[in-house]
Amino acid sequence: MSKRDAYVKKLKVKLEKWNAEIHMLEEKAKGASAEMKEKYYTEIEKLRGQFDHLKEKLGNLQDVGEESWKELKNGIDASWKELKKGIKEAGSRFKR
Repeated sequence: MSKRDAYVKKLKVKLEKWNAEIHMLEEKAKGASAEMKEKYYTEIEKLRGQFDHLKEKLGNLQDVGEESWKELKNGIDASWKELKKGIKEAGSRFKR
């Protein structure tokens, strides 16, 4: 397995996990007060946008050659960290 293929596989697993975590946040938001629900859904919408953006980048990564993927990896890593941080922060706020 090439480094790119291993990276893609790892990222797909993470995306599945993050999708499940975003879904759990959506479930928590359903039980919140009207005021908090609006805030939660705004935050969830932002996370979904980041998730979709990262998923799109993953698709682009799968379409490039073995040599070109390293150029895309840096941008994906930055998006990955941003989404991970956003989910963690949202999870903390939703516990309150």
